[in-house]
Amino acid sequence: MNLKKISKSGFTLLLAAFVALTAAGCGSKKTGSDGGGNTSGGIKVDEETGLVAGVDYDKAYKKMDEMTTVTLGVWQRDEDDAANITDNPFITFMREEYNIDIKFEWALPWEQHVEKVNMCINAGTLPDAVTIYSTQSVKELLANNSIKDLTPYKQYFGNGLKGAYDSYPDDACLKEVTVDGKLGALPSTAVGYQHEVLWIRNDWLEVLGLEKPKTFDDVAKIATAFATQDPDQNGKDDTYGIPFSSYRFGVDNTSSIDPLFAAFGSFPGAWLKGSDGKVVYGSTAPETKTALARLSELFTSRALFCEEDNNGQNIGNGKCGMVFGPWWNGDNLKASFEANPDVDWIALSAPLDGNGKYSVPQETAALEVNGHLIMSPNCEHPEAIIKMYNVNNDLGSEKHVLPDEVVKKFESLCDSTDVKPYFPIWQQISYKSSIIDECKSLMKKIEAEDPSGLSDHAKKRYDGIMAYKKDRYGCSVEEWNDAVNNLIGIPAADSENLNVVPVLATTLPNKFTATYSKIKTLENQYFYEIITGIKTIDAFDNYVSDFNSMGGADIIKYINENAGK
Repeated sequence: MNLKKISKSGFTLLLAAFVALTAAGCGSKKTGSDGGGNTSGGIKVDEETGLVAGVDYDKAYKKMDEMTTVTLGVWQRDEDDAANITDNPFITFMREEYNIDIKFEWALPWEQHVEKVNMCINAGTLPDAVTIYSTQSVKELLANNSIKDLTPYKQYFGNGLKGAYDSYPDDACLKEVTVDGKLGALPSTAVGYQHEVLWIRNDWLEVLGLEKPKTFDDVAKIATAFATQDPDQNGKDDTYGIPFSSYRFGVDNTSSIDPLFAAFGSFPGAWLKGSDGKVVYGSTAPETKTALARLSELFTSRALFCEEDNNGQNIGNGKCGMVFGPWWNGDNLKASFEANPDVDWIALSAPLDGNGKYSVPQETAALEVNGHLIMSPNCEHPEAIIKMYNVNNDLGSEKHVLPDEVVKKFESLCDSTDVKPYFPIWQQISYKSSIIDECKSLMKKIEAEDPSGLSDHAKKRYDGIMAYKKDRYGCSVEEWNDAVNNLIGIPAADSENLNVVPVLATTLPNKFTATYSKIKTLENQYFYEIITGIKTIDAFDNYVSDFNSMGGADIIKYINENAGK
């Protein structure tokens, strides 16, 4: 069985930008904003113990009765990993404090790791635990009894694991890797509020005397003005509206124009349930034809432009006035600040749809790109591996439930070496609301001008934001970046008008892989040519016909027959 290889591009920056995204250091004690022992998302926390409701402390955190060896196959992310992942303070700490001896059958770069996992699956020689990157593969392996049923071991989930999984409604994350009531993996989780918002030059709005946009027409008017009315006042016709790329339709990434489609109720690349309960493909929906017609008008008026490889450069050199991107898009805008400290980017949830909502698709609660941890059917101690997660999660939490003396021992081990305390398994397991929770907590610290108790990462963000607030023009590029992301990006993502549109989490079997790839190539070509005027809007009907004849109809039939299974 070949595992589906998922590209990591687009998530690397996200993971580097936010502390809570590594193995879910989100289990917290007494963090309820309502003062009643609740974390956001409705997760109950006991005020006295700090335990998430349903967590058994002894099972989750107590030392193993005797030395227990667990074997792992892991992928190394960088040069530091290669040197330190198999021998670092965390490994030592788990052996000395919890009787868990972690051994590595391999620690390999991405490509070799995927090949090694495939080989071991086919040979039936998996180590105790590895990560794979396909929900469908988890289900197939579980159905074939090729991996461990982890259902009996949910009782060992600690604050980080149980809290993260419980933060998604209706047990959504675990359901995605469950077959016939059997749990096949510890899934990575998608973190909420990662959708794109509209980043716009507020200084250009002020120069042209324009109000902040709300509707599609507002965005179109402003983008056209940015392209035609010399907002940088240099007397040259050298500014642009909204950039887009010929291949970024339905990917929810920087420089996509997904939110423009969403204003018309169109969600390209998404599998949605229609009013009759049947699955439809968002790219072929009538709403998408309507959206493409309007986008073609924007291109004609110069509100939209496509210079492909120059999009980032146009933003950096101050020639672009709008771009869609996630809350952390300050990372991609900092070149513009470096070139001109007077640049004033703001972020908005716009354009709103006809119901006054900012609609964003949420495809899945479990995130394939960061892997699902599976265990060998021969693994004798799954609880030991889960304890590793629990301990790591709690060590990463600012308000831990571990005894203080245990945490101090870990810190002393870290202080005795320059080696980073790597958790060996690379996964993202976080609360759905982690981003918002962390930001709100940080803002309270900033308001009080009190950084005490913050982690090193949070303290860095605190210092950056404080420097920005003290001297918005004199702060460093990185300080500006931290401030823009947290003060501007996150509040925009947490819009009161936010409407999450449920999208089917669909992993197609291998027999459809080549077909779907050809369809996406065709789709990108049609959409690009319609928007840029190479083809008329009537060509959309040809695209739908080609989609069906090339195998799209068969894919939709398969999804309708297997949805919910």
